[in-house]
Amino acid sequence: MRKIILILLPLFFNSSLAIADTNQANRCSAIFMIMTSVQTTNEGLGKYFTQQGGMSGTLTGLYLGEETGKRVTNGMLSKLKSKEMTNIGNNYPSNLSKIENEISSCMGWTFAVGKVIQSNRSSMKNNTKAKQILLSAPRPNTEYKYPFKDYGTIKPFIKVGFDNWISMGKMTPQLFKDKLRKGLKK
Repeated sequence: MRKIILILLPLFFNSSLAIADTNQANRCSAIFMIMTSVQTTNEGLGKYFTQQGGMSGTLTGLYLGEETGKRVTNGMLSKLKSKEMTNIGNNYPSNLSKIENEISSCMGWTFAVGKVIQSNRSSMKNNTKAKQILLSAPRPNTEYKYPFKDYGTIKPFIKVGFDNWISMGKMTPQLFKDKLRKGLKK
């Protein structure tokens, strides 16, 4: 019995880590998508968060595929991100300081992944190699620090981004899809 537990423990531990990576990457992706709403106030920052959301969304898909062993679709990722965006929005603004810390950490994580991508540029052209590189890159389940010296400049835009998102109806990918469907049926 003891041998069975020792054999199964690493499998459970690795599976738990993969789930944590998927959840945290998805949370970063959701926060970044919300932050794209800052574009109405600061276009450049909005574009930056769009890029960060794309990268963290791609990594969420890779981690989820690794975790489940199944092919991950855009629809699956859209539902995951939408659910997380709703959870985050339901707790705003009481969770603002937590969000500020998470954005800082998420930006540090994507910056670390970006450095890995830059150092492997030639390999990133091959899908198989790119996937291996991204899966071996830093994972989001660690506290990262904000990677630049201008956090004091960025921090006020976090509230602006969230307030803009709320004023636009807390739009999520799933909500947008549902509204499109209703509009097409009329």
